[in-house]
Amino acid sequence: MRGERARAELTNGMMGRLPDYMNAYVADLAAIRDLLGRNERAFGDNTWKYYELCRDHDLALTHTLVDPQIDRSKGIEAQEGLRIVKETSAGLILTGARMLSTLAPISDEILVAPYMPRRPNEGDYAMVFALPVATKGLSFICRELRVRPAVEQPL
Repeated sequence: MRGERARAELTNGMMGRLPDYMNAYVADLAAIRDLLGRNERAFGDNTWKYYELCRDHDLALTHTLVDPQIDRSKGIEAQEGLRIVKETSAGLILTGARMLSTLAPISDEILVAPYMPRRPNEGDYAMVFALPVATKGLSFICRELRVRPAVEQPL
């Protein structure tokens, strides 16, 4: 609790997550690169390369793990989630949306990954990649501000 309180006091309550949050996650992925690459070596190799990129350039990361939840009674295809439209020699063409976590305004890159395992028929929604926050065509929609009434504090 003391660490959480210190972070809140040092950042005036503005940092729900500090930049080391996702960087530790990337370090964890790098540590299991052999496991990630057991079926396809490139996955493990790419994990290690991304770890080195983050380390060498001191990148701050945020993540997006969750599909929009428009109607929970319907499958993922009705949620307007991020999906692969086409694969080209230059990379993937994607459409849709993801729910973003904290730290986006000051992050260098976004790590995109599924939070829950995908079903066999959801292959177009199964992807793990990172992209710069400044990527052309990427936009952010912020939730409405929730203002709390001012509370007087004793001096």
